[in-house]
Amino acid sequence: MTAQKYLVALFLVLTIFGGFGSDAQAASVSEGKIRAELLSQIELLLKEVQRLQAIIAERESAKYTLYTPYTSVYFPLDFETMYLVRDGELYAIGSEDSFENSDVHLFELFKGIVGQEAVDTYVREWRVFENKSNDLGAFVELIAGTEDWIVGVNRESFDINDSSTVKSFANLFVHEYAHVLLFEKADMTAEFKDTFWTTADLKHEAAAKSASDRNRFSVLRQYYEDNKNRFVSDYATMNSDEDMAETFVSFVRESKPTGNTIRDKKILFFYQYKDFVSLRTELRTNLAEQNVLY
Repeated sequence: MTAQKYLVALFLVLTIFGGFGSDAQAASVSEGKIRAELLSQIELLLKEVQRLQAIIAERESAKYTLYTPYTSVYFPLDFETMYLVRDGELYAIGSEDSFENSDVHLFELFKGIVGQEAVDTYVREWRVFENKSNDLGAFVELIAGTEDWIVGVNRESFDINDSSTVKSFANLFVHEYAHVLLFEKADMTAEFKDTFWTTADLKHEAAAKSASDRNRFSVLRQYYEDNKNRFVSDYATMNSDEDMAETFVSFVRESKPTGNTIRDKKILFFYQYKDFVSLRTELRTNLAEQNVLY
């Protein structure tokens, strides 16, 4: 008998039992025996329902732990842990006991900022790596043939007790969320690039791409120092996609610009879109609730 059938049976028994209770003073010895038998049956039914619920939960957990992770094309890293994301919760892939507290804290921060609805809509896998020598803080990657994403994060420098570090990761998560959102906005991203990126920017992009990992930061930093009125950060000079994602972080965090620099105009670019203005309000509320807005 399924758990659903047991629950129906339990309902019927309780209904019958309730009928007997309507005239307690007139209850006979025979009725007392029936009551005792019904109570015994109810206890058995409840135990069986609990047993079946435990079996269902175990099967669901096994289904998640046996899940085969997507083979990353762009970020083939050595991951410390990988999780499947379902209904806003993490399920360790391959083992039920491989949870790390920092992984959960990072995920809860991410979910708190972008919202569970966004997590349910976009995120299938949560991956964590730890690499001191890797400048990559986080990444997102679309799973081929789906509308689901992998979100990866480098936990090496994360400290839940350090407010400045937590805020830095919050910015990182807003940046990565921007990549997910803008992936579906091809016309918008093309307009941004055509409007703001110059021939000199494109030459710099090629130079940064060809630079060694050791020298790339210096290349980005120097170009930013020379163009602070055009970019919000050094990493924004990497390419137009990173420029948009970094500018989106400033759009969310900063007040609406009143100046006329290219940097200001890039931030104002997002104000043209009502859905992004609404999203800005939502994200700022979420950041405030996570105590990382200011």
